[in-house]
Amino acid sequence: MSLTHQQIDRRSLAFYRIIVYLIEHDSSRHALLVAKTKVNKWMKEHPEQLTNRMWFDILNKPWNEVKKCLLEKSDKMQYLRQASPFAGEECIPNNIRMRIIKKYYSRAEHEQSAS
Repeated sequence: MSLTHQQIDRRSLAFYRIIVYLIEHDSSRHALLVAKTKVNKWMKEHPEQLTNRMWFDILNKPWNEVKKCLLEKSDKMQYLRQASPFAGEECIPNNIRMRIIKKYYSRAEHEQSAS
């Protein structure tokens, strides 16, 4: 079973809702620091990459603006979520990530069988 682009985008946004929740409930903002570290590394290795520059600009804003961007449903953020500095277990624990993945595959199967 494969997901449609729309289903993948919804799943990606679900990951970002969890990321925002985890950051807001962690006084050290660990996931945000991990993402910033990744983006800084990306900028050193490939400063010409537009996505690297875009992530750098977003993550260096105040938290409330970063949060707004992360949850935005725009084409720009949909595009950026495909190259996420929040990927990996350092930002979303694997058990939570797997629950989201299973949920979206289950939902896709249900949608497919209903049509």
